[in-house]
This record gives sequence, C-alpha cells and structure tokens, in this order.
Amino acid sequence: MKKKLIAMLVAMGAAMYTMAAVTITTSAKTFQKAGGAASVVVQGDGSWTATSDSSWIVINSGSSGTGAGSVVYIVNANATADTRIGHINIGGNTYTVTQYGYDATISPTSATFDRYGGNGSISVTVDAGVSWSAVANNNWITVSPASGMSVGTVNYTVAEYSGVVSRIGSLTIGGKTFTVNQTGVDVSLSPESITKDENADVIAVTINALSTTQWTVTPNASWISVIDKATGYGDYVLTLAINANPSFARRTGTVSIGTATFTIVQEGTKTASLSITPETATAAASGAYGNVAVYATPDAAWTAESTASWLTIS
Repeated sequence: MKKKLIAMLVAMGAAMYTMAAVTITTSAKTFQKAGGAASVVVQGDGSWTATSDSSWIVINSGSSGTGAGSVVYIVNANATADTRIGHINIGGNTYTVTQYGYDATISPTSATFDRYGGNGSISVTVDAGVSWSAVANNNWITVSPASGMSVGTVNYTVAEYSGVVSRIGSLTIGGKTFTVNQTGVDVSLSPESITKDENADVIAVTINALSTTQWTVTPNASWISVIDKATGYGDYVLTLAINANPSFARRTGTVSIGTATFTIVQEGTKTASLSITPETATAAASGAYGNVAVYATPDAAWTAESTASWLTIS
C-alpha cells in the first residue's frame, strides 16, 4: 500500500511538472486603434489552455494544446480615446495586450498646488462621436465627470496635504496623462492641538520636517514654556510644560513651531475657592466701619450682602 501511495505521488508530481513546463516566446504586444491579429508561440511539454480576460481580445485558434503550439488571437477595433489593456493566460503564463484609442488632446497637461490643495479644470478634445473616460490615479484627487464624448471639460479637486515631502499624482483622460504636483508643509505637527485639565502638565509634540528645515519654538503665552531645545532641524519630539490654571475660566494658548502652530486649551479650576479676612469684628455702641479682604479664584464671581438691617455695605 505504501509503495502504491509513493508511486501515485511521484506520478502526480511528474504531471504537475509537465503542465508547468510551458513557456511563451514573447509576453506582450501593442496595437493601434484599428486592432488586428497576432499569434503567440508556445514551447515546452504538457497540456495547456489559453483564455482571454477581455471581450475585445478573441482567441481565434489554439485555445488548448499539448506541447509546442501557437495561439492566434484577434484584437477588435477600439472606438474610444482610452488606452486599454487586456491579458491572455497561456498555461500559467501571462501575455499582455495594449491597445491605443483615438488620439485625444488635453489642455493643460499639468498643475502645481500648495499644501492647501484646490480645484482645476482640463479641456478635452477628440474626434466627433468618440467617447473618453477620466480616472484619478491617486485617492487624494477626485475627478468629475468620469466620462464624456468629443469636446468636453474635466473638473478635479486636490485634497489638503500635511506631509513635508512633495507628492506627485496623475489623471488619465482619454489615454493622456495629466500630472499633479503638490508641495508639502515646512513643518508638520502631531498632534496639532491638545486639551488639558487645570493642573500643571508636560506635553510631547512630534515635529516632522525635512532634515534641512530649521525650526524655532516660540510660546505665545506666559503659562507655556519649552523644556528642551527651542531650535532644531528635521524630525524631533518636543517637550512643553504648562502651569496650573488658577482661573475659573478656560484659557487657550499657542506655540509657534517653525511655520506651524500648536494650540493648547486648558480647562479652568473646577471648584472656586473663597475666603475672607477677618471673619469677625466688634463695634462700639456708637457704630464703626471697616474693611473685609476677599480672596477668591480669579474670574470666579462672588457677591456680598448684609443679613442685618443695621449693617450697611458700601
């Protein structure tokens, strides 16, 4: 039984090896919009099949075979302005077919945006009755409409960018490439803002910048201070300190870090404090006047009123 099992495994391995030992002499071909026919030479041993993944690529002969052979296929005419790509799988080998469409013209062919991004439009011109499509090749670019015919306009939007290295994206419109360049920021912060309670605390801010970019840290509020260096280059983790908030009110302060701004919101003291000095006084029969010092949390409201008709507050 064991010998039979080994023999079966050997036979299966040999069969798999035979099927895998098929090659094609070329892996790609390009056609113009009119299309045409071509063949692919298959070499090696074992059985194979040929299948197309696109309706415009039709296998005319040689859809299967054993050992050496050839696959003849037909590429239908491309009635659009779009370049299209299809494949033929031949015994595990991929054969790529590229076909150009009608010649389109786009204007302009590129644009540059700053970190805030923005909108733009592109004029498309192609022969009458010929359709075209517009596709954004990056997720930070959106395009509308996605298709059109003959002469038209494509509108696009570039998203805001917080990176420090410039990025390049593109649109494909009627087989033509429109290039989008977007510059980054000088300094990027993470996080860009933070909210803390009323207590004194330490805050870490990650600075992202090119190694050649110098930045300077400047607190814009007296209750914020820099613990480590106030000037540096490139990436760094900055440490800031904030004082306790003696006020009953929330306060907001900022720190300038290069061209970026870090915002700190600190909550006010939750429970107001109040005390008076002195707490008692004695007056003669003829009357008297005096002062009472009030100590209270800043910005916390308080009132004073008399609880006897013979006491007057002025």
